[in-house]
Amino acid sequence: MNFRFNAEAFFRSTTKHRLGLRYFSFAQELLSLRRSRSQEHFQNSINTILVFIGGNDRFDVATHVVNALDKLVVGKKIILLDQKAPSISLKNNTYQALEFVDDMSAVYKQADLIINGGGLTKYEAGFCLIPNCAISQTREQHTDTLELARAHLTFDLGLAEDATIESLTLNIEGFLHTGVLAQRDAMLSSYYLDSTEQFAQEIIKVSNE
Repeated sequence: MNFRFNAEAFFRSTTKHRLGLRYFSFAQELLSLRRSRSQEHFQNSINTILVFIGGNDRFDVATHVVNALDKLVVGKKIILLDQKAPSISLKNNTYQALEFVDDMSAVYKQADLIINGGGLTKYEAGFCLIPNCAISQTREQHTDTLELARAHLTFDLGLAEDATIESLTLNIEGFLHTGVLAQRDAMLSSYYLDSTEQFAQEIIKVSNE
């Protein structure tokens, strides 16, 4: 079982496989967040930006992202979720550092934009209808990110090892100008509200065999 988008393109599928977003298992707290966001009139306004690269920011790219955002936007709140919670001084925006939390939905609820690593967060952001950009930490993650980006389910910021403040500033600016609305429409049509139940049903079928 593999929930990645367009997983069929990467596996020789058999009758025993269950592939794709139909089997995306998400925390139930995210369901109410998605429902509330789907009922809101979407506005292309961003006030709070969450930066969450993941549990292992091997290339220390999160600080590059925060500094790139400070060059690009003014008067926003930038939240960095990082186990090191680094102290960063910004000129144009407010900054809040958080260590890892138990309830990600509480953090997602604040975010108008998420800049994340190449793993699970880009799927959770998409499910919650939150515009997002992915900066991948491995080439395998980047392959997955590119599939999602082609379907407007994330925006590709490339590999973390290649990222600079200048390249991130340029790429994020391009996304803000052209990519936000397209993501909203794609996320509405691509994710399933009952995918966790579908995932569970398949597990039950196997356990009963």
